[in-house]
Amino acid sequence: MKEPSNLPKETEHPLYVYELLTLEKAAEILGVPPRVLKQWTYGNRFPDLKFVKLGRYRQFPREELMEFIKLQEEETANKVSKRHSSTKEEA
Repeated sequence: MKEPSNLPKETEHPLYVYELLTLEKAAEILGVPPRVLKQWTYGNRFPDLKFVKLGRYRQFPREELMEFIKLQEEETANKVSKRHSSTKEEA
């Protein structure tokens, strides 16, 4: 049976609970050791890296982690672009 198209998306549902990732799983996705990710959250090195503290554990919402990765990619692309344009100006 086909579902009606007027239903809200899963993430728009009032009872939607986002998926939380462990420190280890988030570190694996980011490609860094868990201790490094832990240091980043303590030192506030990346303020855009959102996490939820449950007791003494840090959990990372999957959607927020993916958004953080996108932001880092954009910032890296901007830095590379600026570097290339300043190199061309010097030549």
